[in-house]
Amino acid sequence: QIGRDPGLCASAILGAGPYILNDAKADPRALANPLVAGDFGLRFYAGVPLTTSDGYNLGTLCVIDKEPRPVSQDQIDDLTDLASIVMDQLEFRLSARRALSEASTSLKRAGLLSREIDHRVMNSLQFVVSLLQMQRRTATDGDAGHQLELAAGRVAAVARVHRHFHLEQDAAKASCLTYLKGLCSELSNILEIPIMVEGDAALLPTTSIQPIGLIVNELVTNAAKHGGGKLLVTFTSQDICEVAVCDEEAEGGGVGRGGRRRG
Repeated sequence: QIGRDPGLCASAILGAGPYILNDAKADPRALANPLVAGDFGLRFYAGVPLTTSDGYNLGTLCVIDKEPRPVSQDQIDDLTDLASIVMDQLEFRLSARRALSEASTSLKRAGLLSREIDHRVMNSLQFVVSLLQMQRRTATDGDAGHQLELAAGRVAAVARVHRHFHLEQDAAKASCLTYLKGLCSELSNILEIPIMVEGDAALLPTTSIQPIGLIVNELVTNAAKHGGGKLLVTFTSQDICEVAVCDEEAEGGGVGRGGRRRG
């Protein structure tokens, strides 16, 4: 490969057809060229333009030699055919790059749309929670008010799990441990108790993480309601996934006032 400026391509690409120098030292078009006048000693040049499908000359496909030589029309035709093959490959590569770029842009747009939908879903869930809480405050029947409070808590749990799940939404798999740490951090602030999370940093399909979040939310809420101390959430993933929620101040340690789910 030779740059356009020091080579003879700068002249060759100005025309639409072959550019031939049988003896460059005897051709006034090339006497001052550094490849001809310098140490390289170029004597023969045959080049045809590399032309894009929309008519732009990018460079040339050329044959050079340090000895003068004749060239036949058949040889020029062969060189022209080879130049067409070169341009086919260049334009195929460009089309592939454009397709990848467009696909990447489409994925980004899809991701933005997905996040916008998720945001609206969470806002709608929070709105439902607010309506249920308002209805509970105006309920005259004690049992009805209790049921409305439970319903509001359930919807709030779904919203909470959904929000933390979509921190990892762009991947086919995500770290369940990282997800549980974010979820339990929010639960710790809501329930006003310390919650520790430990376990395996296994990657799980994102379709499995939301159900795990709902389970942990249920176990943590029950443990906080009936327990009296710091909670420990443990996640392990070997042949099966196991989640344990333990009240560390329960008598005898172990699972204590909490629960364990496997699946």
